[in-house]
Amino acid sequence: MRSMMKTTPLLLAAMLAGYLGALLGRATPPAQAQSPEAVSDVLKTKRLEIVDATGMKRGEFSLHDDGSLGLGLYDAEGRTRGGFGLLDDGNPGLVLVDAAGQLRGALSLSDDGSPDLSLFDAAGEKRGVFSLPDDDGPGLALFDAAGKGRGGFVLLDDGTPVLSLYDAAGGPRGEFSLQQDGSPVLFLYDATGENRGLFYLDDKGIPSLVLFDAAGEKRGVFSLPDDDGPGLILADAAGQLRAGFTLVHGSPHLVLADAAGRAIWSAP
Repeated sequence: MRSMMKTTPLLLAAMLAGYLGALLGRATPPAQAQSPEAVSDVLKTKRLEIVDATGMKRGEFSLHDDGSLGLGLYDAEGRTRGGFGLLDDGNPGLVLVDAAGQLRGALSLSDDGSPDLSLFDAAGEKRGVFSLPDDDGPGLALFDAAGKGRGGFVLLDDGTPVLSLYDAAGGPRGEFSLQQDGSPVLFLYDATGENRGLFYLDDKGIPSLVLFDAAGEKRGVFSLPDDDGPGLILADAAGQLRAGFTLVHGSPHLVLADAAGRAIWSAP
């Protein structure tokens, strides 16, 4: 998984801007019963505020000129703590805010209807996203304190699980997944993103380790076939087999080859 899931900045900004907040509801005294003739079936307003006994606003439900609609919730100090609303495009969103006024969590739908849940640290940096894109399976993305993607776990559209690791620069360094036949495979990448190592089981369960040079050329293979002993193969920069060392029926066997791949020496 080479790409991290995204949040919707417009949604988060709009929710925190005014019409969304947090309610840590203090109970208010019950209202006195009114006579039937004083009851109205319909209350029409663009803004409704709920206040506590001290007059502190604890909740607000409002419709803005841009068409966005939101419920804002506030704590006993009047600080925004969370909210739920609809933007002018009709997409819903939920935000959670800490006592310092910092966004810590957001649940939203993107324009294509894909849901995602984002978590933020105390500095407001996005640290994790769990989402379900329409064109793929569910995925989890993890970010460091600098906002760089460092890990991802996703199910591809065909159900294949993939775990990806990234360095501090956001470059891919490792990937662990399953092949189509269900066999596990591990890829290792250098700082340029070039594949340098491959460790896998084939469809018969045979383990193999493959090493590549900086140009992506296969230079060595170490494997353990079921019908024989372990074997090591070495190749030159052109990918030509130059040496092989294996156990044949328990006996060691070494073969050396020239640049054309022709055997020039073997023992025994």
